[in-house]
Amino acid sequence: MKNPFILAALLCTLLTHITYSQHYWVGGTGNWSDASHWATTSGGSTFHANPPTKDDDVIFDQNSFTSGGQTVTMDLNQGECRSMTWANVVNNPGFNGASPDAINIYGDLTLSPDMTCNLRFIEMESPGTAQITTAGTSLGSNSILRCNGGGIYNLTDAVTTREIQVNQGTFNSNNNTINCEFAFRTSGNGPNTVNLGTSTLNLRQWRLGGFNVTLNATNSTIYCQSFYADESATGPYSYGTVIINNGGGIYNGAIVENLT
Repeated sequence: MKNPFILAALLCTLLTHITYSQHYWVGGTGNWSDASHWATTSGGSTFHANPPTKDDDVIFDQNSFTSGGQTVTMDLNQGECRSMTWANVVNNPGFNGASPDAINIYGDLTLSPDMTCNLRFIEMESPGTAQITTAGTSLGSNSILRCNGGGIYNLTDAVTTREIQVNQGTFNSNNNTINCEFAFRTSGNGPNTVNLGTSTLNLRQWRLGGFNVTLNATNSTIYCQSFYADESATGPYSYGTVIINNGGGIYNGAIVENLT
């Protein structure tokens, strides 16, 4: 077949019909790396040969856990999946991980209110648009949510975590509340865009650093102990309301409309 237009049309057709494999968790407590927990259907007994890859959607549902106290442990330094969905889970399962183990997510993250989470690194790697939905579940007191992939990362509800890092991409709060036990920060060479809308941020530290950063925060309210408005001196940046509790910071010409 020599006609380049026909070849291009066939390639587009093939790409349009690409389907992503679905990995369903079954069998209760176990390690992410154990393929015997990854079924091809909900509650099924036919299993994938390997744990999920970045092209696979992972699903935890009503057939994943059989009794209380069961836990999925992220035991890989770089676990990965396309989208992760916790939906209709029962028996209040847990999803845990410790440093240096990370979960790299190349699509959406959707948690359930009927679970607990205590991860270390949640790496959002999508180059496209991804939704982050916590359903009121904390990511964990030691967790770090990182936006790395250069995509657009949308909060669909409030988020609670130890730290949020925007290293490359666009972070949209969509006016939702952000609770960070430690810090919200930007870093790296970007490009990074942070759109905070009318969000309230409850933090220990605000740290705007790195290069090629765009900040839209004039309608937001930031409560913190330390306020580093422009660590890399690349601004000035404009802020709305900033309330600092017994702390200080680096301003480098930042414009703060209401500083307390």
